[in-house]
Amino acid sequence: MDRNIAKEVKLKMKDNGIDISGEYDIEFNMHCPNCDSIVGDYDCDELYFNFCPECGQRLKYTETDE
Repeated sequence: MDRNIAKEVKLKMKDNGIDISGEYDIEFNMHCPNCDSIVGDYDCDELYFNFCPECGQRLKYTETDE
């Protein structure tokens, strides 16, 4: 498998329930398509790495208008 070929990150939601202030605590993160490590923050449109620090996979993020 060639990890130098950029692969699109996976977007995932994590529901942490309700925090102490009574608000829903939901995270939207970008995950590596190979090892599922968190590599970015979808809420901020920020990809933290060009390569996954865990497995070395080259990453890309393409914004979509929804």
